[in-house]
Amino acid sequence: MAEPLDVDRLPHPSAREVWFHALPRERQREFTRRYRDDLKHTASLVRKEQGRWKREVQQTSLVFGLYDLLLLSHATAATVAAAFVVGLLLGALFVWTDAKRLLAGTLGLATLIVFVFVSRGELAAQHLMVMFPMGGICAWLGFRRETRFFD
Repeated sequence: MAEPLDVDRLPHPSAREVWFHALPRERQREFTRRYRDDLKHTASLVRKEQGRWKREVQQTSLVFGLYDLLLLSHATAATVAAAFVVGLLLGALFVWTDAKRLLAGTLGLATLIVFVFVSRGELAAQHLMVMFPMGGICAWLGFRRETRFFD
């Protein structure tokens, strides 16, 4: 991983140009200070976005894992672990596609249906009753992504 750039030592990009040297020293310092402040702000936005990506993937994984553990019948350690992995992959897909409410809800519900069918071998009536709230939870995660409500 690259070391963070020390923006307090960076000169203004136009520092070697004639027009920049023609400015009074105070004006040059002001230009440089504003340039460094912009760089710091950009770096903080990048860190915030990277943290958001990780947080959203972890939330989707947690929802799938807990859903399998608490609401679906015959949960084993293997199915719970698989649900966490499926949730990680689905969360990464949500972030990568920037899935909004409808897409997130639809993909979450479809993924859960396929997961239950593969891990349990059938879709029982109980599974169908507890699946539709998963679509709502995934849609809510998409709504948060869409509006950046909690950012």
